[in-house]
Amino acid sequence: RAPDGGDHPIPRWESDSAWPALFSSPALLEALDERAPHEADLEGVRLLVLSDPVPRTAAQLQAGEEAVPVVLALSPAVRPLRVSGGELGLAALSLGATGLTTLGYALSSFLLANDGQLLEALNAGDTSPVATALPIAAGIGALLVLHEGAHAAAAAARGVRIAPPVPVPSLQLGCFGCVTRVLDFPRSRAALYDVAASGPYVALAASLAVFVVGLSLSAGLPPPPAATDAAAAAAA
Repeated sequence: RAPDGGDHPIPRWESDSAWPALFSSPALLEALDERAPHEADLEGVRLLVLSDPVPRTAAQLQAGEEAVPVVLALSPAVRPLRVSGGELGLAALSLGATGLTTLGYALSSFLLANDGQLLEALNAGDTSPVATALPIAAGIGALLVLHEGAHAAAAAARGVRIAPPVPVPSLQLGCFGCVTRVLDFPRSRAALYDVAASGPYVALAASLAVFVVGLSLSAGLPPPPAATDAAAAAAA
């Protein structure tokens, strides 16, 4: 019971002076985690802390009252979501399709090079241009693996259960990314943020590193023949 006498799933404190300290969500969550194992009525119940969804009234705002955290109690009957066989099959199918679209996107980077010779070779049944495009396709795939691996690592560290990622193939970009379901309630918004933001941060750092390496390897190389011809024609 709370110091005000109400029935709230919040530990009782010896003095009201400690009560305002609980208005911080992390402090409240820590207090609940400490007290809940000793409460028989809370066995199997999961407690989540979130901001009060009820807006403050004009009178409360004028009085300077601030919103306080709200505790959501989930019954033991509420079971976490599970990964079905159909979802695993869809992930495998999407992975194969994404591999093909990523390779197609990589090939499209060279189709018009050398006056379309690669395109003519493909039309003639020559598969050698595929080997030229494989490094690009492998780089895109590696960035995607790093992205999803960072999500998985952050989820494991924060205790958040997630489903296997389902790639979304794209003819324009090779892959639009992945759809990953969260199978259970995160303990806090910070945990959810860490899981969501880890992928983009790691992929951005890896992309910048690859970009810098690419610039260093390209330094000093002569321009492509098509660019040289175009410059000569413009000068003439």
